[in-house]
Amino acid sequence: MPTTMYTQDEVDALLDGMYSRDEIDAYISGLQQQIDGVKKPNVPPPAGKIIGSGDMQAFRGMRISGHRTYNGFGAQRQFNPKGALALVQADLAAGRKSYQSVGFGNNKAHPKDGPQDFPDTLTGLPVDQFVPVWKVVQQTGGVAIIHHEPEDDPGTPAKFKNIFPIMSKYIKQQVPGIRVGLCLMAWTGRQGGPGFQTWTPDPASFDVFCIDGYAHQVGDTAQQLFGNALAYARSLKKPLMITETGQENNVDQIPFLASLDSFVQQNADVEGFLYWNGGNGIQAKGGHNYHLQSDALAVFGQLVGAGKYAQSTLAV
Repeated sequence: MPTTMYTQDEVDALLDGMYSRDEIDAYISGLQQQIDGVKKPNVPPPAGKIIGSGDMQAFRGMRISGHRTYNGFGAQRQFNPKGALALVQADLAAGRKSYQSVGFGNNKAHPKDGPQDFPDTLTGLPVDQFVPVWKVVQQTGGVAIIHHEPEDDPGTPAKFKNIFPIMSKYIKQQVPGIRVGLCLMAWTGRQGGPGFQTWTPDPASFDVFCIDGYAHQVGDTAQQLFGNALAYARSLKKPLMITETGQENNVDQIPFLASLDSFVQQNADVEGFLYWNGGNGIQAKGGHNYHLQSDALAVFGQLVGAGKYAQSTLAV
């Protein structure tokens, strides 16, 4: 892949400054090597409970992949349908489920152009260029997420709830059979948050309720973080997928991993979880580090590739 595929601004928007241009180019080149010559997935998409990681490096080879890049339309939102297609094609080739997000407007990480609310219509937006991406997401058995974590970006709930069904209808018309996901933050539904209802569009417009949440304290458990989200998903008659989670790495991470395992296994309507290991583990804006320590990584590895999660594979 030529380095001219991305400008530096696009790289910053794509991964929030977490990786250098050379690292991005090397990774995309690796993806292209996986894709070349592959017409069908090497293995079928995973069935049953799934776990995985959103890390581009440490967990390459997982059977689930999450792409929460700022891919989409509008000020400070990186528009790169070719890059998105390369990512999900690599998932298809490896038999991974893709949980892929396309968003609107700007985001709090890149607010230099000022707040921008969600659009009223799709008119003038190049949504058609993401249709090939969504077609591959559907082939992987994954989920097309519309603007993950809208409550964490500039924009109003009313406008989000208006544009979401419009976008969902378009995606489903273009890709029959695809699952669409609503992805909110766990704190939204907890005490002090605005409530999931505030940001929920017409439930008929999505198929999976996706949730993001992180453990910051010793003793935090998956039930504490995601119990309210599961209850809400059940009230909507939707399955729950944990699309982002992690534990601060300055504490013992093993108890939280064990709680995630128990939460997923004990609830049939929880599809799985995606641990956001994240390269060097540092989220540039928040300063949090969720990178798995060596002992926690060993425990995570024991969950993968055998027994309860036999359909997953771990490549470190």
